[in-house]
Amino acid sequence: MARKIRKARQRVVAIAGVAMAAALLAACGSSSSSSSTSSSSSKSKFSGTVTIGVDTATSGFFGESGVDGDDGITMAVNAINKSGGLLGKKVLVDFRNDNASVPTAISNTQSLIQNDHVVALLGASTSSTVGAMESLATKYQLPLMIWNGNDIATVTTDYSKYAFQLQPNTYMEPLGAAQYLSKLPYRRYYFITPDYSFGRDDIDSFQASMKSLGIKLVNLGTSYTQIGQPSFTSAISAALATHPQMIFLGIFGGDEITFIKQAESYNLFSKTAVFGPTGTDTLLALGKATPTKNLYLNDRAPFFAIHTAAMKTFTNQFHSLYGSWPSEWGVLGYSAVQSWAQGVEKAKSFTGNAVSAALKGDTVHTLKGTFQFQACDNQAVVPDYFGKVASSVSAKYGFPLLTNLFVSSPTATLMSCSQALKLRG
Repeated sequence: MARKIRKARQRVVAIAGVAMAAALLAACGSSSSSSSTSSSSSKSKFSGTVTIGVDTATSGFFGESGVDGDDGITMAVNAINKSGGLLGKKVLVDFRNDNASVPTAISNTQSLIQNDHVVALLGASTSSTVGAMESLATKYQLPLMIWNGNDIATVTTDYSKYAFQLQPNTYMEPLGAAQYLSKLPYRRYYFITPDYSFGRDDIDSFQASMKSLGIKLVNLGTSYTQIGQPSFTSAISAALATHPQMIFLGIFGGDEITFIKQAESYNLFSKTAVFGPTGTDTLLALGKATPTKNLYLNDRAPFFAIHTAAMKTFTNQFHSLYGSWPSEWGVLGYSAVQSWAQGVEKAKSFTGNAVSAALKGDTVHTLKGTFQFQACDNQAVVPDYFGKVASSVSAKYGFPLLTNLFVSSPTATLMSCSQALKLRG
């Protein structure tokens, strides 16, 4: 279904996207837009093309995130080309769908590098597929802009000078969640999380973070699940049997949406609070059916909470093009292209070594804001957003927004360079 949506959306972009994109790039006020504006006289005078490769999941349990991310990437590339290209060259994009499969991600990435000769990679879909892409980016010395998948290993044990993480990682997010949830009165927790490294690390890090804040939790138990499983009813029953005040979810994307739908039949949100790790994509998927009681969500780049002219323009154009509002993944995909483009402009080169050196420790100007890539590990110094689902549906957007937002400070959640270097060994 997601793939069909993506194809339909891209057909629309091919017709209308270029005509609408220039104003958005200008509105971003970034170094990219400045350069593009200065080269506007070179419209239709490209000196050739370069191709960037995108591998993500546009089908399966996390397919909607990939669809939105690809749409954001398409808009960003259209904006660059409308304004004269990058270093005089037209930018092309080759999209691949890995369905969150590591073997497919490896095959896709190898094909993008060896057959399509891409100058940069953007991805991926999960922490595992990010690891696969990062290994190949290092081998072939290509910049990798990571807008989906955020395992802390990416910037520590698996560190590559070519890989740049645009989102808060799995060290930063649980700490941000702890800072937010520690302010709420809930202390009796039940955990439901995927049975692999991300899920286990997520709840372990959260509990450790709460402890570091002086908060003593009562751990009532944990249900471990499989990614993409069709039913969470056994986990819901197990959680309710312990009478928790809060259910902390490590499950995300389509799994989180499936969980919420099934939880409604148990009247779960009248019995306990629930915290989930993905925000706007869940709200978009559930729309008016989103529970408006006791649901708390985390969002990496909510369009409705970033109050800039560029975000307003992007949001309206995204809705006009695709008929829906952007999730955090569309914002992150757009920002990934902007970050890479600014590295190219600074390096005055497309080569991986030059672009990576230009971005290392650099400050970039993107749709999601201005931020720095930490020089020691290439982690973006960015905030995270946490909030409670509103009690009513927004008349403008057709879903309830997040209220009483808490924006975590990256200076309070980043792993220190000494810690990151110690893990790297």
